Amino acid sequence: MPDTQEQTEVSEPTPAARKSLIPPNSAQLLTKVAIFGVVSLVAIFAAYLLTVKVLRPMLAHTVTPQEQAAEQQAKPAESEAEAQDEEGHGGSDAAEFYTIESIIVNPAGTAGTRYLSCSVSFELPSNDDKKQFEAKAVQIKDILITILSSKTVEELADVKKRNAMRRQILVVVNKFVEPAKASAVYLTDFVLQ
Repeated sequence: MPDTQEQTEVSEPTPAARKSLIPPNSAQLLTKVAIFGVVSLVAIFAAYLLTVKVLRPMLAHTVTPQEQAAEQQAKPAESEAEAQDEEGHGGSDAAEFYTIESIIVNPAGTAGTRYLSCSVSFELPSNDDKKQFEAKAVQIKDILITILSSKTVEELADVKKRNAMRRQILVVVNKFVEPAKASAVYLTDFVLQ
């Protein structure tokens, strides 16, 4: 038999159409899920910022029932002090002064990144009142730290709110050291960093 050579043409394989590992309907679903996930993360972050920057400082100072009762009972004394001076300052020339120095606190809502350093002086009508204040110095300093650390940076920086804070200190401390009474409160040193 004669040798016949068969020639067969071998065609190069045609590149197969690229197939996605993800079916077409699933790709659309995954895109929607990804968009929903990003929108959810943005909403959660916005809620976190709203809570930390707005709501938490607003709610940082809650008045305790004791402070509320002290404020209500001391309203007559407060109106007397306001009659002397609108900002919580007295005007007596023969007054005694009791000072608590070097009070350092972190204002509310600062997470320890800011601080207030201050000294507070109380104007007292007599030396006997001064002795009563000196006898309760530790408790008075604790009251001052509690009140000052409950204030936000905005409250401490605003002069009107600072005057209200001065009146609050006067009312709460006077209630604590009864029968002694301070007639005014002075912030003799006040550094807010």
